[in-house]
Amino acid sequence: MTAEYGTVAEFEGQRLAGERLVVVVDFVQFAAGESIGDAVAGAVPGRRVVRIDPVADLARSGEVLTLSGLADRYAEQLAGTVVGGSLDVIGYCSAAPLTIALVQGLLDRGVRVERQLLVSPSIPDRVQVRTELAEMLNEFGSPDLMPAALPDSVPAADVEIRRVLATGLAAMAEAHGLSEVEAEILTGEYGDRCAAWLSYLIAASAAEPAEPAAGTRLVLSADLAGPVVAGWAERRATITILVPQRELTASPEFLTVLQQLVQAES
Repeated sequence: MTAEYGTVAEFEGQRLAGERLVVVVDFVQFAAGESIGDAVAGAVPGRRVVRIDPVADLARSGEVLTLSGLADRYAEQLAGTVVGGSLDVIGYCSAAPLTIALVQGLLDRGVRVERQLLVSPSIPDRVQVRTELAEMLNEFGSPDLMPAALPDSVPAADVEIRRVLATGLAAMAEAHGLSEVEAEILTGEYGDRCAAWLSYLIAASAAEPAEPAAGTRLVLSADLAGPVVAGWAERRATITILVPQRELTASPEFLTVLQQLVQAES
């Protein structure tokens, strides 16, 4: 039996009383391919898997939210769904700070969290924001649009990033002779996704640093086996899977660890 799999919005409004759900916080990549959410859904047959993709949600809504605002929204949605039940929560890569805040929000609302896994966790900072923006502008053929500095204010930085992205994408559309419809798709759907990704990174980088809750397990690849965030590995149960990072989430070893941890009794 394949697990029922959907976004948090698709499950909202359902009252899955007494169930133990799996929540996965990750991002659909720009290139097509299986996400960690897809891998989890295939690894835990018979379990409902709820997927949270903050970048997709921000791209659709166009909102600018703080990390705590995002976490509170998702915690409220989940608390209204898993009435009297419990959750296993898995966060991947740059989703680590949101996952940590989400787990705390769930605990504050009296939701029972059975297992917490952070897979290859990383904490975004302003250096990453600038690096990612520069790479996008280079791809658009407009590296000269890179701002000398971004405003300290999160909303102001978001406005500036959206401005330069829109300018760069418009120039790219013109340089490639795209039709009006093609240009709208490029600057709309793709531009919204780029802006939302950077908006999430800004929100995560601006949030107060927080440590994972007690009992959290870290799952690391062989080439990221050191403490990804200083101090975490020394104070958390760490599982190292002996495959490179780029192969981690598709590896049989990773899927076996998922099954063992998520299906285990508390």
